[in-house]
Order: sequence, then C-alpha cells, then structure tokens
Amino acid sequence: MSIATIWKSTHRAIDLNGMSVLVDLVWSFPLELILEELERTAVSAIEALKRCEIFLGLDNSDLQKIIDLPSCQEKAYQPEEVVFHAGDSAEHLYVLVEGKVDLLAGASTRPSKLPEPALITIIGKGSIFGWPALVPPHIFSLTAIAKAPVQILVIGGSDIRNLFKLHPHIGYEVTQSLLQVIASRFRTIEQLLVTGERSILFEIPKWTGQINKNSF
Repeated sequence: MSIATIWKSTHRAIDLNGMSVLVDLVWSFPLELILEELERTAVSAIEALKRCEIFLGLDNSDLQKIIDLPSCQEKAYQPEEVVFHAGDSAEHLYVLVEGKVDLLAGASTRPSKLPEPALITIIGKGSIFGWPALVPPHIFSLTAIAKAPVQILVIGGSDIRNLFKLHPHIGYEVTQSLLQVIASRFRTIEQLLVTGERSILFEIPKWTGQINKNSF
C-alpha cells in the first residue's frame, strides 16, 4: 500500500469517524513500511529529475534539495484533462514522469486569433513544461492537456526560485539549460506563425484531441 493510499484512507476516516480513528489508522501501519515507501518515492522523484533536460547539470545532493521543497509532489492526470490553461498564473513547474502532454495555442476559453487549437509540441517523458513559473511575468502562454494517463512531478515556482537564491549554482545550471529549452520551443512557434508550417525538425501531426470541458 502506498503512502498516498494510507493518507487517503486516513482522510476518509476523519470524515466518517473523527480524529481518534485517524490516530489508530496511522499507527496501524508499521513504521518500516511508511519509511520504505517514502524512500522509494524519493528515489523515483530523483530519477525523474535526472532525466529532465534542465536538471542535467545537477548532482544528487542538488536534486534532493528540489525534492525536499514543500511544494514538490507527484500528481496524476487523465487523458484530455487540462493541466493548465493559457493565461493562467504560472504557479508551478512541471516535470513529466510518465505519459505525454500536448502543448496547445488557442485552446482557451479566452478569445484567440487562431481558428482552432494549434499543437505546438508534444511533451515526452523526462521533459519539463510550465517554465513561465521561473520567468516573469509568470503567466502561461500555452494550454497543457494530458494526451494519455500521465504522472507529473509538480514543483512550486516560488519555492524553486527561492532555492536558486539560497544556492546560486543550482539557479545558474537550471537557467542555462532552460534557455536552450525555451529557444528550441520558440523556433517551433516561430516556424508555425511565420510560414504556417513546421520545420521537418519539429514535425508534429495536427492536433485532433478533445478538451475535457470539466477542466474549465
């Protein structure tokens, strides 16, 4: 049983039977089991960061500092579920652990100059998205939609920015790598907007997905 399941059970117990049941339920699990699950989750998160392009210059101790941030947690999204909308405040940075995520322009409830959502890029395992959380004015310019069941490591933007201030070498390494990611993705957008076509280097099929309306 995972820690997530344990805590889900404890919260359900609170709702039904009160605080005394919460205490009994938590202590009914061996401490070794809880510690093993916490260790497994931490190792999994570090491996996910190791695969991520903006964290390649960091060692395990630096990656652990990111994992230890209060806001760092893993979340699951279902197909066609919106992770964030264009125009939203960029409060989190996202690292894709499993699955694929579409980044779209024009997929918003707000007015758009595009006649239909345009697929800008497909985020794959080990990639980051939501980088405006690191760069002012901290507003998302694209909409992110789960292409399949996905697992995402979510990191609070303010937390990681404060970490950069405390450990400038981490901020430097991440910023240098992030600039390369941004440049690559902007080349894709520029090609699409200027010519209406994508370079063969960035060839992506026309988006044919659906947006889960419950996500709005």
